[in-house]
Amino acid sequence: MKNYFKNNIGMNILLWFMIVFAVGAVWIWHSSSNSPESKKMESNIAEMNGDYSFYKHAIENNTEEHYIKKIDKDNINLSSKINDIKPVIQRSLEQVYNQTKNTSDHEKLKGKIKDLGSEWSDILSQISEPTVSQSGKEQAVYDSMTDLKIAFGKYDISTKTMSCYVLVNWKSPVIAGTAQGGSQTLKGSDFFTMNYKVTDNSFSNVQYKQAMNGADK
Repeated sequence: MKNYFKNNIGMNILLWFMIVFAVGAVWIWHSSSNSPESKKMESNIAEMNGDYSFYKHAIENNTEEHYIKKIDKDNINLSSKINDIKPVIQRSLEQVYNQTKNTSDHEKLKGKIKDLGSEWSDILSQISEPTVSQSGKEQAVYDSMTDLKIAFGKYDISTKTMSCYVLVNWKSPVIAGTAQGGSQTLKGSDFFTMNYKVTDNSFSNVQYKQAMNGADK
């Protein structure tokens, strides 16, 4: 792959140089004349030389090798970053979906998931707040997390961020149903998308959606 980029860079630059050289030769042939056409040719050559310098720089700085060197220069190991942050996400979400059973648990929640940052923590705190009935009985939103999937998208070298996708499947506590004494357990999925900045392990632009997946009686 690296040789492919190198060969193409050399070929494109050589082709551009040959064009500039050919036009230059034509201009020298006309240089004995002080005609308007000669002056215009001289101007065009100067412009092409400027374009050549820009073109050469652009090619050399938009290759796979350049990106690899840039990541190395920034001292960023993407695999290590992902492997380190995944357990942090999992532990925090286990606190939300498995351990938040009442108001007391909820009040302590933000301190336990602070590694996810304020933006994501705020959303998780809002969606997991227990309800309180008129009789004062508390009801947790989630009973447990039944499945967790974490994925990362393409790395943006300019912002040092990666897209992050988190899907949580969950079930609710048993919820009282009809007057005849029926009850059910709700099932659902919470989907989060966000940007993950690898330099400081922060999350931003967090988006949240929920889908209900039915109920077990």
